[in-house]
Amino acid sequence: MFVFDVSKVEALRSRYEQSIKVSKTQKRPSKVEALSAYLWDIFVLSRPRERPQTLYAVVYIMDLRSRFKPPLPQHTFGNYYRAAMATPTLPTGEKHHGSVRQVMEEIEKIDNNYMRKFQEGYQEHLDFMKKRMERAAKGELVTLTFSSVCRFPVYDADFGWGRPTWVSMTAMRVNNQIVFMDTRNGDGIESYFSLREEDMAKFEHNKEFMALLSSPMGNVKENPLARL
Repeated sequence: MFVFDVSKVEALRSRYEQSIKVSKTQKRPSKVEALSAYLWDIFVLSRPRERPQTLYAVVYIMDLRSRFKPPLPQHTFGNYYRAAMATPTLPTGEKHHGSVRQVMEEIEKIDNNYMRKFQEGYQEHLDFMKKRMERAAKGELVTLTFSSVCRFPVYDADFGWGRPTWVSMTAMRVNNQIVFMDTRNGDGIESYFSLREEDMAKFEHNKEFMALLSSPMGNVKENPLARL
C-alpha cells in the first residue's frame, strides 16, 4: 500500500495538462487519470523487452451508471462496469505524456451510443475478451489494470457503530492491478499494488515516485512503504 499526497498529485496533473490541449480531448485529466498514466510509464519501463510482438495495454475499470442516457440511479445494484483498454506508445527513457491522452480518449469513447452497441452485441464483446485472454496466457499481452473507488462514499457506511476509522482493500488475487481509494480526511489517495516482486522494486527505487508519497496513515508515523 502507498499513499499519495494530494497536492503532489495535483502538480502531476498540471504537468500532463499541456499534452492534452493538442488532442481531441480538451478536458483536464483527473487526479486518477494523471496518476494512472504516470504509474503506467514506470511499469512499462521496468519490463524487459523479451518478445518484440508483446502488446502492452493499460486497462481502466469504469463505472457505467452515469454513462447511460438517462443515467442509471446512483444506487443501482450490480456490476455496472466496463474495462476501457488503450495501448499507448511505449515510453522511452525521456518523459512521456502521451499515455494520459490516449487513456482519456479511450474513456471518452464509452458514451451512451457505445453502451447501446455493447448491449446489442454482447457476444462480440465476449469473443474479444476471450482472444485477449488467450494472448495473455501465451505471454503476448501484458496489461496493467487500474480501478478507483475515489469519491465513493465508503466512509459514510454506518452499521451501527458509527463511521469507520479506516476502510481498506482486501488482498488482491489478480496480478498487475492497482486500486485507488481516498483517504478518510481527503488529503491523499491510497493505492494498493498487486505486482510481481521485480516490478514492485522498480517503484520502490524510483526517487520521483517516492517523492509523491505521504505518510500512509495520516498522523501515524510509519514508513511510506508500509505494506498490508
